[in-house]
Amino acid sequence: MISKYTRGSKIHRALAHIGILPRDQQELSKLINFSESASRFVKQIIEPLKNDGFAKWDNHKLAITDKGKEKLLEMGQVKA
Repeated sequence: MISKYTRGSKIHRALAHIGILPRDQQELSKLINFSESASRFVKQIIEPLKNDGFAKWDNHKLAITDKGKEKLLEMGQVKA
């Protein structure tokens, strides 16, 4: 089951950032201003992106997949 994605949400912004280039967990968390714990970041951002097939780990960095690129195109880019 695909998670719910809302335009401009933190998960949408995370997808947009990894769409530019792969990011490690700490860098991505800072880029989207995620202020909660690292475990919540994994549960709320990383796991849904991976489980839905939109992202994958590549050399210790989260990278967008082709399916993720399609989703990002569908949702549109977000402003930084």
